[in-house]
Amino acid sequence: MPGRLKLIALAATILTLMPILNSCTLFSSANAVNLTLDFIQTQSTNNGKVFYVVARTDSNEEFTRATSESVYNSFFEENFGTNIFLNPMTPKTVTHLTIKRNQAVSIYFLFTSANSSGWKYRISPVQNDTQYNFVLGQNCINKVTAVPTS
Repeated sequence: MPGRLKLIALAATILTLMPILNSCTLFSSANAVNLTLDFIQTQSTNNGKVFYVVARTDSNEEFTRATSESVYNSFFEENFGTNIFLNPMTPKTVTHLTIKRNQAVSIYFLFTSANSSGWKYRISPVQNDTQYNFVLGQNCINKVTAVPTS
């Protein structure tokens, strides 16, 4: 009898967890997309000094208002975004993010001496898995290309 009770308890636990497991599967496949961010830099990027990039979901208004100082001041706040470390001595850095479908993502480059433009980039609401290639200049973004991956 004790063996049967354990088996019944195990079956009940599995049946209880099924809705939770199914909702996780539905979220990951139907409501999420994968972003691959490729950062291509040279030894002169950021004057050869290491720096950070912040990737975060935010509103268009927040993106428009953001200054390099405001992003820098919020850099270590919990849940501010994904912090990505770039070393100009490494020619390429790749980061993978999973976000909700139809969500926009802002990419902020914390160059040591950023230009008034070319230090941030807005990725429009994402519908499908996509790879974004950021070609970086000395203190700015030179080129961005997007390639669907699904």
